[in-house]
Amino acid sequence: MFSKLNYINIGDAGTFRKTGEYFSTPEDIDALIDFLKTQEKLVIHAHGGLISESAGMEIAKKLTNNYHGAHPVILVWESGLLETVKDRIRDVHKTKLFKKLVQWIIKKASKHFSEELNLGTKGSKGLTDLEILDELAKKKPFDDLSIALTTNSRSATFSLTDMELDNLLEEIEAELEEDIDFADPANQALLEGYNAKHIIGEQNKNTRAKGVSLKLIKDLAKLTVKVIRRFANGTHHGIYPTVVEEILQQYYLADVGEWVWDGMKSSAKEMWNDNEHLSGMDQHAGTYLVDRLISLQLQQDLKIDFVGHSAGAIAICHLFEALRKRHQSISIRNLVFLAPAARYDLFIKQILPEPNFYNSFRMYTMNDAFECEDSLVPYVYTRSLLYFISGVLEGKEDMPLIGMERYLQQTQQYKEKAFTQVRAFMDKDHRLVLANSGHLSPDSQLPFITKSESHGEFDDDQSTIASINYMLQQD
Repeated sequence: MFSKLNYINIGDAGTFRKTGEYFSTPEDIDALIDFLKTQEKLVIHAHGGLISESAGMEIAKKLTNNYHGAHPVILVWESGLLETVKDRIRDVHKTKLFKKLVQWIIKKASKHFSEELNLGTKGSKGLTDLEILDELAKKKPFDDLSIALTTNSRSATFSLTDMELDNLLEEIEAELEEDIDFADPANQALLEGYNAKHIIGEQNKNTRAKGVSLKLIKDLAKLTVKVIRRFANGTHHGIYPTVVEEILQQYYLADVGEWVWDGMKSSAKEMWNDNEHLSGMDQHAGTYLVDRLISLQLQQDLKIDFVGHSAGAIAICHLFEALRKRHQSISIRNLVFLAPAARYDLFIKQILPEPNFYNSFRMYTMNDAFECEDSLVPYVYTRSLLYFISGVLEGKEDMPLIGMERYLQQTQQYKEKAFTQVRAFMDKDHRLVLANSGHLSPDSQLPFITKSESHGEFDDDQSTIASINYMLQQD
């Protein structure tokens, strides 16, 4: 039966302070510890943290019923980021300016990698307006074109040097000035949406319009070169997602990345802050729980497993960081990550060091083909949530995330020390399990099976749950 023994609601700034309908108190955790004195095993599941409180509680109820072999406790923390991002992207996609920016950039960029797209011979002028519009009407624009998403090196037919890429800027600016007719009423309307007054200040109308058009052309040229550069160095996410990422970063989602996403990451860290000189509801809920568990493990052999889904893996990384800072230690039997959204630098710094806090590690995530098929917002952003975090919310193009197979698979493209470290780690003890491994027999292959083909399914997918339960039930 689902009760307060099955969840801990993380409140404001990682404390017990109530922020919604549900809340937890230090006394709730005290009651949980008393109950655990009668138990042998505990599994703590940190859910994604990108959803609303009510959605987090529904996950907690579901997992309480699904986990078998250890007493389940779900860390419920929320930012509402996922729906915020999806709503914002949908709103942006409705604007004429966004659609025109996409069209202009794709047209100019495609000229410079026509062979990569099988658009014709070298020197082709790239995609026509009609071809672009036809593609943009599709659910997954441009995915049918032969883009080498998993290439291990620069294409022999697309080997522009950095200097050549830099020299493209003037050329593209000149082409855009010639191509875009700002006397066209439709384009004049676009300029109004480009925040003319903010860009060039109080000047007469004609001067201001001219200044805005020049600024727009310069921005378009820079964005186009950034897209071309990403294709040249292999950090692109496909033609359409890459163009969308660059536009969203430049104009539309800076506040979401800096405020909501960074705020979510702060919450993942704050729940483990020190409780010295704090009392009552002002204490940090995660730290209160872990301190009590450390004391309990000194009294009895309580086996503890941790599961982190998506941003929940970030929270676990920060738990380890806090333990090291306070020179504390907790004994974790299995550490399980599900499609983790943690960056490589955080994972390497907090999960890889020896001695660590866990006996066994396993990561379940999608292969890159499924990651590319898992559209965050169909027709608009046609890659997965992890791709979106990597390409937009982290504020840097193609930010490596531990849950994305592309960084493990593309050994020639991603060959710096960080990637070789993680590959070596994942290669040991069957630590990496990729979806969809459903063709394997669940009877003989547990716990090495997951059938999840979307980012949000991992804590729903029965094969993944069966794999985790298999580990929970071991002595």
